[in-house]
Amino acid sequence: MPLGAELASVLRALSSTRRTHVWLWLRDREHPVAIAEAARELGIPPRHLQRDLSPLVDAGLARWAPGARVAVGPLSLTELADRAEALQPLGGVVADHPRLETVIRTGIVERVPPDAELREELLDLVSAALPAFDVLDEPQLNALLEEMTSDVPLLRRWLVDTGRLTRSADGSEYRRG
Repeated sequence: MPLGAELASVLRALSSTRRTHVWLWLRDREHPVAIAEAARELGIPPRHLQRDLSPLVDAGLARWAPGARVAVGPLSLTELADRAEALQPLGGVVADHPRLETVIRTGIVERVPPDAELREELLDLVSAALPAFDVLDEPQLNALLEEMTSDVPLLRRWLVDTGRLTRSADGSEYRRG
């Protein structure tokens, strides 16, 4: 299953407070638990518990076990988050550039650092993460930068101010510097 579909499935499964409660309860169990026992401990009628378990099983967060039992599923949310971060243009960068861990979280630039040396390192990485292009208009550049930061204007301005990108006089086109 593609990562996006897998994430959507997990989010749908955990969108219910009760299903999230069921999953957290299951996660703390070392062994599969009988449906009747889980229903009793959770205070949920067994038929409602089975209905709540279906989306959790479909998402890989729970699994059916022999003997009308249920257990936590094979899906690791940490692994899923790591895979999602690796898909970000700057995903995994912090492992190779630990000084940037204060400005890049989950593959997203959260702020431009005031320290000039650190800022240069960050802007070099952002510039390198941009795909090859001859000319981009502002909406195209913004779309690329939105995958890397929540503050697109600030990052775009820093890339231009430091010469990594050049902007046409009317501000409509950007080129590599």
